[in-house]
Amino acid sequence: HQTRLDVYKILKGDFETVNEIFDLGVLLHDRVSAERTIARAKSTDQVVDFRVGMPACCKGGIQVETDPYVLTHLLNNHLANSRKFTHVGSITASFRGVRGDLLVFQVEDTGVGVPVEIRDRLYNEEVT
Repeated sequence: HQTRLDVYKILKGDFETVNEIFDLGVLLHDRVSAERTIARAKSTDQVVDFRVGMPACCKGGIQVETDPYVLTHLLNNHLANSRKFTHVGSITASFRGVRGDLLVFQVEDTGVGVPVEIRDRLYNEEVT
């Protein structure tokens, strides 16, 4: 998988990013819409409301300069995990703001949750 290789390159500092200026809200809406489409195609039984959350200050759009490939990959991973384990309820992907030079996002869902026994390993470089 090319994406998995890219993640390892990013973690090792061997990935060359290509920054672009784009509207963050458009990207976030696009990613949520894509996951909604996947969910509907995989199951007609799922009753999940997909939502996007943006701070009031950003409703008119927010231009950011970062690598859209890397950001798309990160958002896709979190949204796909939520979609896989949420069959009823909602999934909300939100832009929470800027902290230093970091963009802060939150993906919240009403899914089954993460089993207690793997929570401590979630954000390590590798989960087995």
